[in-house]
Amino acid sequence: MQKDSGYAWVVLLSSMVINFMCIGFCFGIISVLTYEYQVEFGADLTQVSWIGSALIAVLLVSGKFVESTHQYVQSYICAASIATQAANPRWGELS
Repeated sequence: MQKDSGYAWVVLLSSMVINFMCIGFCFGIISVLTYEYQVEFGADLTQVSWIGSALIAVLLVSGKFVESTHQYVQSYICAASIATQAANPRWGELS
């Protein structure tokens, strides 16, 4: 068995940081926007809490899809995010 010369720890730590950032971003967005959804739609917390759950679910489920199609999906994700931002006229009003 060959010794890895320490590079495996760099990969491990960088993947942990990336996962912490992605999940932290999702939880941060959920906590900020939940109040805005309550005000906008006049709903209580139980009616808008599914939005945050759906965000985390899409993040976790999409990993398997991206894993199997990683060479093709990157350009489609960029195009979809650009189209989503361009199609939403109220994108800047949330901040």
